[in-house]
Amino acid sequence: MIRKLLTLCFLIFVLMSAIQTTTNISRYTSDARAQSYTGEYNPGDPTTWPPCLICGYSFDYTGYCLCVEVCACQYCGATITCGSTCYCQYWNNACYCSSCGTYYDCYSYHDCNSYNGPCYCSTHGISYDCASVCPLCSSGGGGGGEGGGGGEGGEGDPTPTTCECCGQDPCICNKCAVCQGIIPDGLKSASTSCSVCSCPLLVDLIAPSSIVIGNDYSVQMIMEGSPRGYQVKLEMKANWEPNWHTVYDEAVSSNSSASYTREARTSGRITYKVTINEFNTNRTGTDEYDVYEEYPDVYEIMGNVGSQMSATWEETKSAASTSGRNEKGFWIYFDTRTGSYEVEDVPDGPVVQCGTQGTINPGSPNGLDAFSSQDYPKPFVCFFHTHTPVTFCSTVVTKYCGPSPADTDWYPELPGICYDYSYSPLNQGHDINLPAQAYPYNSSRRATRIF
Repeated sequence: MIRKLLTLCFLIFVLMSAIQTTTNISRYTSDARAQSYTGEYNPGDPTTWPPCLICGYSFDYTGYCLCVEVCACQYCGATITCGSTCYCQYWNNACYCSSCGTYYDCYSYHDCNSYNGPCYCSTHGISYDCASVCPLCSSGGGGGGEGGGGGEGGEGDPTPTTCECCGQDPCICNKCAVCQGIIPDGLKSASTSCSVCSCPLLVDLIAPSSIVIGNDYSVQMIMEGSPRGYQVKLEMKANWEPNWHTVYDEAVSSNSSASYTREARTSGRITYKVTINEFNTNRTGTDEYDVYEEYPDVYEIMGNVGSQMSATWEETKSAASTSGRNEKGFWIYFDTRTGSYEVEDVPDGPVVQCGTQGTINPGSPNGLDAFSSQDYPKPFVCFFHTHTPVTFCSTVVTKYCGPSPADTDWYPELPGICYDYSYSPLNQGHDINLPAQAYPYNSSRRATRIF
């Protein structure tokens, strides 16, 4: 029984193979190209394609054999799936690019990877720059060149005319890849009869995402493509002001970029908006970008007011005696016009005796914040104060050095600096000239204005 089943399966396999072979042969035997091979290979002439060594029928120009279900269009020679309709039947005409070996619509832009090589129009039988379209097709010419569009020899080709836009024959206009409108070169204007490109322009703003006040930074405006002439306008405003400020408004015709340099001076989110208008067209482009201008951090501040801190610490030690001791301090400002730090003393804290913790009242700073992103303000950026020695105490006293809970609870959004001894804890009678240091506390920098 098993032997009979195996025999039956073998007979079915042989029969199906014979049917498939007959089908393939039947499909291509009627193809005149396979029967008229002349031995002279021409990619544009299907009758010259060599036969396949497997089935004896014609290869197409890509090297695929027809027996693997790959055929060539009888009109344009493009590779297609057997039994399907070639794209050239959907297009008005089919053009062939010899640089990349593809067919495409003669009335469209050919996006070839090799712009230097020539493209071939099978409709009119001419070669042209792959970066443009066939000049005869684009001028509305009908008829076909040798082997193109199924037409005869070029009969019916139009009489070439001078292009009204570029004044050349054939046309050498720079056409937009998207809308096919004319893109004028440089500052030359196009004829009113020309269809000018109106696609949006691409422009990018490049700048740092954050910058500390007192430092310069550059805002780069990068325009799309080669320079053709633009009017470039850059506006800016802080997030807390209602109106835009124009900071750059110039014609740019010699390159594809422009730049604006600003000194960061107003804490906040600064929004930049660039608008470009291409000369002689309706093409425009815009982009926005945010830059956060920030207050300096506490370590930068300490590095710039170190001498003032040391002097105030020496005054604190000199004021201590058996009669008592008191804290001293000052506000720290940054003058954006001069780029320097300034200090303003606050009244000394009350004189206290041993067993009582010293205090100081910072009061209100007198700095000036910006009302506009164009101002040069002098904002407060930090508060500094000292703690006191317990050298002259006669009773038992234990002193813990560094910021106190009262210090850290006051204005936590603002950097604070406390000057105190480096050793902790200390007891009464300690050496008044023990090493001391600045202790930063709370926020690393004053919060950026976001309202």
